[in-house]
Amino acid sequence: MPRTIERWKVRRELQRLNQQLRALPEFVYEPPLRWWHDRTRAHRLKIRNGSVQANAKVAVYLVYQPEGLAASSLDTCSHLVDNGYAPLVVSNAPLSDRDRERLQTVSWRVVERPNFGYDFGGYRDGIWLLDQWSLKPQTLILMNDSVWFPVFDGDQTLRRMEMMGSAFRGILK
Repeated sequence: MPRTIERWKVRRELQRLNQQLRALPEFVYEPPLRWWHDRTRAHRLKIRNGSVQANAKVAVYLVYQPEGLAASSLDTCSHLVDNGYAPLVVSNAPLSDRDRERLQTVSWRVVERPNFGYDFGGYRDGIWLLDQWSLKPQTLILMNDSVWFPVFDGDQTLRRMEMMGSAFRGILK
């Protein structure tokens, strides 16, 4: 007996095709923009030192909060510091003086950059900066502000992840 395809599956696939077709122009203009960004980023990134010392555990923490820094981002950085990480905060939006100062108290470094490449562009620039500074952390976390972390006091997620025997670990929401 022939099976029929459910309508919601057909709609989903048509939406996916539509999204892929709308992205076609990016294949033309994105490579030159990335080339230009790579050649000029050293002068366009605004880097400030924070009060946390660099060490073998670094967290590249990406934020995009153009309306002002959320308290949860400061909590995340504090939790990272409490667990031995040096947060490298990469902001894809300009920070106010007040937010920048607040971040510097719970970070190793704070970087402001244009929102080119969105999250992956920010991670890419953060990792590029680590290389420029000749810092090769033993443990590297990549995370963004869309995840509220930690949710509960006393969270042991980072410690449990460090105890795993695998080279790569991740958390899915």
